[in-house]
Amino acid sequence: MKDEEAVRSVLGGEERVPLLGAEMGDVDARGRVVGQHPQHAARRQRLQPLARLQHRQRAEQPACVELGIGFGRCVHAALIPRLGAALKAAGALATAASLAAPAAADPRPYVIEDAAAIPASLTGAPGDPARGAALYAREALGCAACHGPLGGPAPEGAAPALAPGMEPGRARLWVVAPRAIDPETAMPAFYAAGQRTGADDPRYGEPLLTAAEVEDLVAYLAAAPAPD
Repeated sequence: MKDEEAVRSVLGGEERVPLLGAEMGDVDARGRVVGQHPQHAARRQRLQPLARLQHRQRAEQPACVELGIGFGRCVHAALIPRLGAALKAAGALATAASLAAPAAADPRPYVIEDAAAIPASLTGAPGDPARGAALYAREALGCAACHGPLGGPAPEGAAPALAPGMEPGRARLWVVAPRAIDPETAMPAFYAAGQRTGADDPRYGEPLLTAAEVEDLVAYLAAAPAPD
């Protein structure tokens, strides 16, 4: 038992580890049991396989690399390529997520001038009147149901009819915050936080319309009437 414990001390890192003293034989850096006394040849022969086994295990053991990044005391060198690949993949996912995220969350800030208009586009770009026409006709929004077709008569007893060619800033304020113009109006706002409340709605907590949809609707309301 003492001989085996002495051989196991090879893993201690010393090039030459005594077994039971110089007269009993040593273990060299290659894991060989050596000695100068022939009377101990039998013991050296018995210890030789165990010493070689311990030497091979030490040689096959991965080196330990200190990282100092919160993963514990060290990480085996064999795991460094895998760790690097995992960190690279995580970085790629984070980059993709940042690219996929919208530039600004709705509702975006806006400025009302003289309680009459929001002059600046919510997106910084003009909307698409064709998409705006589809929004105006959408039953869930109720624009056409209350005001009638743009440029046509409104249903009796409903909201006033709307003519095409509205001033964009004025149209934008009516869509975003109509009570800034008329505190008594029954027209709802379409761009206020918390309007989407469906549990399965991916835009839960956001306004009914996005900033882009507001601009599409404004572009449709501000478009010049078609010639007769």
